Amino acid sequence: MMKRLHSGWARRPVTTVALVCALTLVCVALIAASMTVARLASFSARLTTFTQGRTVASGTYAVLHFKYRGRTRFVRLAVDAEELAAARELDTSAVFSTVGPVRETYIRRMVDTQSRSRTVGAITAELGRIRDELGLDSDEYLELIADFVQDIPYGVIDNEVRLPVEVVAQGSGVCDDKSVLLAAILVHEGYDTVVWAFDSQAHAAVGVRCLGPGMRDSGYAFVETTGPAYVGQLGGTLGSYAKWRRSPQMVHVGGTRRYTADLESAFVAAALQRAKWSARVLEPYLRRAGKAPPAWRDAYRAAADRQVKAAQLALMLERTEGDRGELYGMLTSSGGR
Repeated sequence: MMKRLHSGWARRPVTTVALVCALTLVCVALIAASMTVARLASFSARLTTFTQGRTVASGTYAVLHFKYRGRTRFVRLAVDAEELAAARELDTSAVFSTVGPVRETYIRRMVDTQSRSRTVGAITAELGRIRDELGLDSDEYLELIADFVQDIPYGVIDNEVRLPVEVVAQGSGVCDDKSVLLAAILVHEGYDTVVWAFDSQAHAAVGVRCLGPGMRDSGYAFVETTGPAYVGQLGGTLGSYAKWRRSPQMVHVGGTRRYTADLESAFVAAALQRAKWSARVLEPYLRRAGKAPPAWRDAYRAAADRQVKAAQLALMLERTEGDRGELYGMLTSSGGR
């Protein structure tokens, strides 16, 4: 038998080598898959420690502040020492570095457990207090939550995804840290939420179910987490859809409540972009109005006046983040200019 096999291998060396390579690749793939499953199982098991109900252990307090409706708001949170230690020991490097269904599972389990964590419970209690004081509706409350996360300073990029307790303790976070935080808060409060992973832009963000088409007709309004932005407003590294080399992966993480002010928010965001564009295009007239030839002086001054008005409008729209309803009413009553 062995002689016959050896004879066959000798007569077909290329086929034999190809078969051996294929079998080797299959074995490597099976080993890698089993390691991935084991790592994911261990990750999921360790995440359950963050949802165990108990009182907050000894720790410190963190005070975070953010702007909403032109005023600075304060959130005071207890940092659970045990929860923080467990978060720092958890290996989260695979959460966004994986792809496809594996990444989807990582993100969904991470957001689900964090939405039931002690830290997110404390955050929602504080934000809920502000909501009740201001008498906010569901849409305004979502904008308040977004402003809170957006105003957390940008942190240092590394391979780990920091859990909400770590973001609170250090007072900073990058896009994936803050996206997990925002998604966990929104799921805790019942909003229909997704997490987007943008591979070509190395970015992460959140989406919330809306009434309009949403981002790329997904039905979900885009929510940036790294800096001030209206719900539905793209910014930063994303630019326009046309520049994307690959579509982002969308991971649904829970919730049922919709954001119903997405069209108003989009209107305000578009007005901001128009005002910025006009201020930039007309800026040369502002500098040269006093030096223009007599025949052109009135036209230059009129253009300079439009530049000043556009710049003032852009500044107002940027500084009044969160007061979407009042801004929409003002813009529509004045024709959107």
